[in-house]
Amino acid sequence: MIYDLQKASLWKRISAFLFDVIIFVIVAVGIAALMSAILKYDEKMDFIEARKAAHVERCEAEYEKEHGEKCELDLSIAYEKMTDAQKEIYDMVDEALAKDKDLSYTYTLLLNYTILMAVVGTLVAYLILEFAIPLILKNGQTIGKKIFALGVMRTNSTRITPVVLFVRMLLGKCAIETLVPIFLIIMMFFGIIDIVGPIVLLGIILLEIVMMCVTHTNSTIHDLLADTVVVDMTSQMIFNTEQELIEYKKKLHAEEAARSPY
Repeated sequence: MIYDLQKASLWKRISAFLFDVIIFVIVAVGIAALMSAILKYDEKMDFIEARKAAHVERCEAEYEKEHGEKCELDLSIAYEKMTDAQKEIYDMVDEALAKDKDLSYTYTLLLNYTILMAVVGTLVAYLILEFAIPLILKNGQTIGKKIFALGVMRTNSTRITPVVLFVRMLLGKCAIETLVPIFLIIMMFFGIIDIVGPIVLLGIILLEIVMMCVTHTNSTIHDLLADTVVVDMTSQMIFNTEQELIEYKKKLHAEEAARSPY
């Protein structure tokens, strides 16, 4: 065992990461699905779709009555590619949807529920998989890290504390690296933001890659925030305190001096 930094190999980190992601998705989606059933999410989604269909049908009937010809609106077609008749019906539907208070209320409620489910599902999954389990397995080990013999320690070779582990999980992994991208994806899905979302998502991904490449510990955001590093447990020595590390170095120095003929 060596006290100097024994960084984990890239393939081991990727393998452990993918294993943990699979478990994380299963837990997070399961929690979100449970909340969806409790909040009756699907019923509200069905209400929105039925309401939209009703407005489309009514506007088509109004157009036929006014112009004496039948025209069906296909919402899957881009507005620019619609016929003049379809564009007129589309504008009528758009105006009707804007005035529908029940639809607007349900749509806003659905957006809030989506965010709530994403936040709770993500937070609970992280608390279980990235905080509770590492506390049990010790040395910041998740299930994936345990399988591939990886661990987490402070950059000064001391053992990671529960407080540091919590900061690493909550601020780094949960908030910045997961919830921010999820929030952006939800905003894009509901049409609240457009090009800004993909740009920010790409920026976060590039930032993670650059940080792994330029930092001597190959650290990402959560490790830099917590001053931690992922190490290979098969060869890394981890000390309980920095003083313990100092004493160990003194012992090695004394042994080396005793072996020296000078």
